[in-house]
Amino acid sequence: MTEKRKRKPDELLMDSLGFDEDDLAANRAGRLGASQQSRLQRMQKTATTDSTMGIIAGVGVLLLGLVFLVPILQTSIACVLLGIVPVAIAAFIFGQARRSQRVARTDMLDLQNQIVERIEGLVSLDVRERGGTTAYAVRLEGWEWIVNREVFLAFKNGDPYALYYTLHSNMLLAAEWLREPPPGMDQPADSDEAEWADTQAKPKRGSMG
Repeated sequence: MTEKRKRKPDELLMDSLGFDEDDLAANRAGRLGASQQSRLQRMQKTATTDSTMGIIAGVGVLLLGLVFLVPILQTSIACVLLGIVPVAIAAFIFGQARRSQRVARTDMLDLQNQIVERIEGLVSLDVRERGGTTAYAVRLEGWEWIVNREVFLAFKNGDPYALYYTLHSNMLLAAEWLREPPPGMDQPADSDEAEWADTQAKPKRGSMG
């Protein structure tokens, strides 16, 4: 029976974040890799479709609500409230459609500009409960990305990394483990005080995509 080979840190990051050597080389040069462009294009199309379908559905529900609401305005309060329900549902759908529009717009800007940002430093990992679900956070230099469990486990808390992300949507594209900490940066003390200080800074939010 052959023993399963232990994957290297860089391999774990590539597999979990979905990038390759060519993507990483492009990111180091400050631009998107080919597979990353394809992923952003798919995300942008999906967000545009979701937005369009949301607007259509919202208009349909709103019209349905108005059809039922107008004739019963002179009737009981219960009937009026029943007619308001579709209007409230339509407002929620429009809100979701608006969010999809923002995602589609930022993805489009990232595709047009092709700019990739880089930050490096010591990564801080955090696990917390949010609404009954577990949220996995990767923090670096005042930034925070909420990631899935696979990506979270690919990082080592307190180790030096370089992270690459898009300019507009702040989507985490790639990461590389640095053999040595950046110049002038020492390894963090493993103490409750250091952990408390890290949690006090309000991080800027990024997305995973």
